[in-house]
Amino acid sequence: MNNPRIRATDAERNKVLAYLSEAMTNGQLNFAEFDERSHAVTSATYRDELATPLQDLMPNPELFLGREVAVPQTHAVVPSRQPISAGDAGNSFSVALMSGTEKKGVWTIAPSHLSISVMGGTSLDLRQARFAAQKVTINAFAVMGGVDIIVPEDVRIICDGVALMGGFGVIDDKQVRLAMADIPHDAPTVRITGLALMGGVDVRRVPRI
Repeated sequence: MNNPRIRATDAERNKVLAYLSEAMTNGQLNFAEFDERSHAVTSATYRDELATPLQDLMPNPELFLGREVAVPQTHAVVPSRQPISAGDAGNSFSVALMSGTEKKGVWTIAPSHLSISVMGGTSLDLRQARFAAQKVTINAFAVMGGVDIIVPEDVRIICDGVALMGGFGVIDDKQVRLAMADIPHDAPTVRITGLALMGGVDVRRVPRI
């Protein structure tokens, strides 16, 4: 008698999505592959369907699903300490034209923030920032310049920008202890998209202050 198929939970889907996001940021997947696999995960009905998008990313996806998804680890349920200020519209724009601009300390970032750097540098430090929504999108454009985004390690990151003769990606500070795949599914999310043209958009995960 065959074992019945088990339906997937939202927590399991989010766990696999987080792993795919990390795979894209470290160069294992390009954006098109990430997008295709993410759609497969979000539309999956059964648990075994979640293994397919992971087949060429790890030796035994079934073990990942069985150990990491079905049995949550203690550090995976620690809530994020990122403050949410739903009543505050927040700051929606930062620009550096042959100059530099910096936002750090206590400030509120809007649900959609546009950051432009042309032959200059912009720094967005989110460690003490307040989010105007649970999900924040940063549209970053660096043209012969740089946009540096500092994100605390307990905030989920989705990075899907494009680099042309430049760089666009996420790196972990050496002191980071929380893997992206272990961030709680209900944690605040920062999505970074946009373009780096002969410049760089660098997203750095760091411990909280």
